[in-house]
Amino acid sequence: MNASSKAARIAACVLALSLSVLSPLAISPASADEAAGAVTAIDADNATITLDDGTVFVLSAEVSADGLELGSEVLLTYSEGDNGTLIVTAIEITE
Repeated sequence: MNASSKAARIAACVLALSLSVLSPLAISPASADEAAGAVTAIDADNATITLDDGTVFVLSAEVSADGLELGSEVLLTYSEGDNGTLIVTAIEITE
């Protein structure tokens, strides 16, 4: 094997390794999204809130519905759980 063949083979291995390390990052979903709207339902027993577009969000253990009222305008930061559940990680009352 000559030097240029050896260099090409090493470069190919480095590229393959780089792609295998980076590919999970390229296909992973965004870690957090935002949603804005008015609160139309608060279910304290199930730790959920519903916005005026009908979307239901589950509050994470770190987030409380304290201070929220029906009609409150909010900005929610959330992530999608493995089963498609929208999990709220932060609530900002915007009115």
